[in-house]
Amino acid sequence: MVTCWAKTLEDYTSLRQEALAAHQKGDYKRAETIYSKLIASNANIDDIINLGALFRSTGQFQKAHSHYQKWLSIFNKSFIFRMNAANFFCEMQLVEEVEATIKPFVDNPKFNNNLDIAKYQGKILIYKRKPSEALKVFEMIAEAKPRCVDNWMDIGVCYSLLNKNDDALKAYEHAQQIDKNDLRITGNRITLLRLTGDIIKARGLINSLTKEERESDSIATAEAAILHVEKNYLLAAKLNIQLCNKKQINWIHWRNLAADLRALRQPYASHKIIQKGLLIAPNNSDLLQALAHSLAERGQHKKSKQIILDSIKNRTIENSCIMFHLQCTCSGYHLLEPVQLNEIAKKWEANSRRASKCMPNSKKKNKIFDIIKIAYFSSDLCNHPVGRFMRSIIKNHNKKIFKAYIIDTGSKYDEINEQIKKESFHWINLKGQTSEQIDKHIRSLGLDILVELGGYTNLSRIDGLISKPVPIQLSYLGYPAPTYLEAIDGWIGDEIIFGSLDPVNRSAHNLYKLNGGYMAYDSIKDFPAISTRENKPRRFRFGSFNHNRKLTSQTIKLWVNIMNLTPSSELMIKSVSLSEKKEQERVRTQFRDHGLDTKRLIIVPEVTTQEKHLKMYSDIDVALDPIPYGGATTTCDAIMMGVPVISLAGPEMIGRLSSSILYYCGLGKWIASNDQEYINIAIYAYLNGKRSNADREELRKIVCNSPFADGKRLTNELETLYKNLVENY
Repeated sequence: MVTCWAKTLEDYTSLRQEALAAHQKGDYKRAETIYSKLIASNANIDDIINLGALFRSTGQFQKAHSHYQKWLSIFNKSFIFRMNAANFFCEMQLVEEVEATIKPFVDNPKFNNNLDIAKYQGKILIYKRKPSEALKVFEMIAEAKPRCVDNWMDIGVCYSLLNKNDDALKAYEHAQQIDKNDLRITGNRITLLRLTGDIIKARGLINSLTKEERESDSIATAEAAILHVEKNYLLAAKLNIQLCNKKQINWIHWRNLAADLRALRQPYASHKIIQKGLLIAPNNSDLLQALAHSLAERGQHKKSKQIILDSIKNRTIENSCIMFHLQCTCSGYHLLEPVQLNEIAKKWEANSRRASKCMPNSKKKNKIFDIIKIAYFSSDLCNHPVGRFMRSIIKNHNKKIFKAYIIDTGSKYDEINEQIKKESFHWINLKGQTSEQIDKHIRSLGLDILVELGGYTNLSRIDGLISKPVPIQLSYLGYPAPTYLEAIDGWIGDEIIFGSLDPVNRSAHNLYKLNGGYMAYDSIKDFPAISTRENKPRRFRFGSFNHNRKLTSQTIKLWVNIMNLTPSSELMIKSVSLSEKKEQERVRTQFRDHGLDTKRLIIVPEVTTQEKHLKMYSDIDVALDPIPYGGATTTCDAIMMGVPVISLAGPEMIGRLSSSILYYCGLGKWIASNDQEYINIAIYAYLNGKRSNADREELRKIVCNSPFADGKRLTNELETLYKNLVENY
């Protein structure tokens, strides 16, 4: 305890030294007490700065924030204190407060050439996602301070945000030459190698370091991200937990940990971590986008929409990751109107094109052709719905006329990947390439048509197509909404898929409708034999094996109505994201709040293999398709396992995926046009009783004899489309 208080200058000096010693020893309570009393007795700028540093190092961010706000109004002319406060606000990404803190000096001609002020102006531009403007500031600082390591690191960040990874790497290497022992630079180099897809070189750089060096915050952060890419999510999460506990103020660790937990199918824990990260950096755009997506998945659409609206207010989105996240979330849950999404996409495309050195491909094709060079462009050509549906198309192409190139930007390699590679004319992996490198490589192939299969989905690289490296570029299969990009000439679907588009979406691209349906699945060998365990007694059971993010309030309300009208039925929910007990309880609560006795609700977490997943269809009689974001792969799985799916043909492509599959399978009687029809179909199925093996075999037979199961039909229709487009180009 501190037993007496200063009366002389010597007393103040002695107590200050005592506080510093306690701070250094980790006796933070004692240090805080002494600093606070010193400041109360005689406010000294050094004590105020030290107390602020203590609050920050101990994770007391709210206290730190109040502390800086209070004393800025008193020591308003202190350059040192304002720079100290600006540094804190920068770490917290409180952009407006950084601006307010440095404004007195920005407006003062005496500080026109002050490099500290310029540094914060550059950082503000980075936080506002204006890397081009920020780069000019840091390059000016580099002329005056050519050996400033931190400035070269900021230059590297700007280049990285501009997707100029080669230039970013040069900036980091230059910084490393200045200080070979600065592990922050090494960490940034490892991160950049990861972003460019050179995981082997990144891992080699990590392995060249000592154990002590690898345990440093910078290297541990970079290695955790490498582990995530290597799909070692558990080890990545453990490392990020250590970093969060050790370096609480760094929001990046919280963002990365949330991504690890999400990959581990723990959405509840991931959501909580995002919230903790936002306590540290409440204005961080990455965390806010993650929160908006998480809230949308939890059915809190109003909150999600407001975060998105706030994030785009008076701002043009330059960052591809944020752009993709926004488009995907808003299209999936109808959070923004198509006119808004169209405007956002057009601005992003225009900015991306201005930043690119590439020019549109003006190649003219002679109407007489012998060979058509076509490429399929995706990061999901593996054991993923896109890969499973594309196998048949690639296999059935007329190889005398069509040279099918596969341009892979993904990182997953498996049996389906190998099957597609075997059937293609040429396989090219462009993982980790910049948008300009992707453009250059594709342009060199002299293609006639490119079909992108990812839209704005995770890991898609549609940014590499902005400058139109191929004369004809189309969207197909993997993204259930338009991209709105001028670089995309057409959108492939069918009459049902495009049956209820908003006028803006209808005019976003040329629509190309395939007569027999836009999808086909002809690999019956992928499905096990039908067996219902008929000797096992159970009630009639509805079910949904869709991802639980599709359990919107609208969906739950509709399903509870059905359950209340079919009193002896049960409902089985199975999802890969229901492994957490808390997430299961959250879902139960949602159904309970809508009026369902949850004793009738069966929740099943993820099963270990695809075969076990498919066999679980024997435990349900009728599948219920969610709204407004319906299933596609799950619908295919259900009907191939002899389980009919009730679908509501809703608005937009995203609400008509199942309806298209059912229609072209000859199962139109299971498609509803409104809620009441959906309920009536469910009641009729319930009154007909549990489905027998014979019922299920009959349904599989219908599907296998339909256009949906005819892969050659689909490929022939696509080839006819491609020929017509090339002939008329």
